[in-house]
Amino acid sequence: MSRGDVRRQDLAMDNSEARRFLERGRVARVATADAGGEPYVVPMIYACGEDYILLHSSGAGRFHRNVLARSRICLEVSVPGPVFPYGSTECDSSMSYESVIVAGSVAVVMDRPARQRFFDQLMAKYSDPALDRPKSFYPRIDIVAVYRMTIENLSGKRIPLPPTTEQWPAVNRSRTPNAVPPG
Repeated sequence: MSRGDVRRQDLAMDNSEARRFLERGRVARVATADAGGEPYVVPMIYACGEDYILLHSSGAGRFHRNVLARSRICLEVSVPGPVFPYGSTECDSSMSYESVIVAGSVAVVMDRPARQRFFDQLMAKYSDPALDRPKSFYPRIDIVAVYRMTIENLSGKRIPLPPTTEQWPAVNRSRTPNAVPPG
């Protein structure tokens, strides 16, 4: 696995930070392309392993067809924060956030015990343990497609919310300090 390119290295997460963020993330936006190269993005819940990510879908839709046509996918998980001003013009604004981008190959998981482990892992992450429902019981397991994405490239980035003493108007970090508004 390699590190992804992050232009602003001062904002880059190291590998362990990116993995921790990915593990606690809730929704991934997953990008595929069909046989003709038409892109498609869909939000999905997921579970992580050391060098892989597990996903699932109905096995009958566009995502599934795209995975069968092209075995490369990319996913992004992010948590946005507040927008803040850093300079004197309206476009001198930024948003605090954390995000991780993962690229790799994907394959359909056919092994039933592996699919069972995926759903156990998924329910451990997302289900409310206080609900009184049968555990490890998945009556639709054979009609749901499970996918294993091998992590080949991982990068994370973080823009923290600066304290108000570092935001405009206390500090002007405009990239166009000599700009004059019209009128």
